[in-house]
Amino acid sequence: TLLHRAFNLARRQTPPKVRYVPYIPQLKEDNVRKGFLEHPEYAASCQALPDEVKPILTFAYYTGCRRGEILSLQWTQVDLARRIVRLEPGTTKNDQPRNLPLVAELYEMLAIQKDIRDST
Repeated sequence: TLLHRAFNLARRQTPPKVRYVPYIPQLKEDNVRKGFLEHPEYAASCQALPDEVKPILTFAYYTGCRRGEILSLQWTQVDLARRIVRLEPGTTKNDQPRNLPLVAELYEMLAIQKDIRDST
């Protein structure tokens, strides 16, 4: 892809640096996500992890968010009253904002985390 792009840019120069762009076969991409957890595996992981890591796993399991999205969350993005978490533009892989609904277990976990934060 990079080589093909370089030839196209060279062809568009004034004067053109190359006369034609040769055929360059593309390699097949294998960008399929792997490593999904079934609920029994999630439950077993929750029991095995230290308490301070469990909220991260819970959030990842129920939302499918990436690690960076989870670790960069701010409390201003969490709306417990409406039961949503807002991912801001520029913080997601495609830079698009998203609203994540909070299922019961995720809502309870976030409410507990907020109580812990507010009590310290």
